[in-house]
Amino acid sequence: MKKKKKAFTLLELILTLGITLVVIATIYTFFLSNTKTMKSTEINTDLQAEAQKIQSEFLKYGTEAKGVYSINGIEVKDDNFIYTGVLDGNGKLDVEEITFNVEENKHKYTFNSSTGELKVQKNAGEIIELSNNIQEIKVRPLDFRNNSDGRFYKTNGIEISLVLNIKKIVLQR
Repeated sequence: MKKKKKAFTLLELILTLGITLVVIATIYTFFLSNTKTMKSTEINTDLQAEAQKIQSEFLKYGTEAKGVYSINGIEVKDDNFIYTGVLDGNGKLDVEEITFNVEENKHKYTFNSSTGELKVQKNAGEIIELSNNIQEIKVRPLDFRNNSDGRFYKTNGIEISLVLNIKKIVLQR
């Protein structure tokens, strides 16, 4: 009597390879989408932490301030001062530089729109970089509805809007 050899037929082998490829493709797609989601979540978390740091900086020195000293290099001197820059439809002004009067000191925040850097200089001393992911900074007086011409002198406060965005790094070969 002949013993039958146990082996795979060509059809079984092709079927097994096909099922394996479908399973691997599914796992790879799932892994790739999860990696993208994790990276996006990590970026958003980093930007939120950076925004909170900037917000606490503005909040600390903004609440201690006697007022706004200058905006974009133009000194806010008296009640007749009206900022002549361009206000958007919501009365917000693009800011490259804003200086607060904090007691006897000046806290100057400088934004470089080409690099996205926001720096603060306290008392004409050391310069501290707060962020390099700023896309835009806008300010407007809190009493904008009653003060639509953009007066920053003796306003109850100012609203500061920040937009943060991480620039994509393009690798060249």
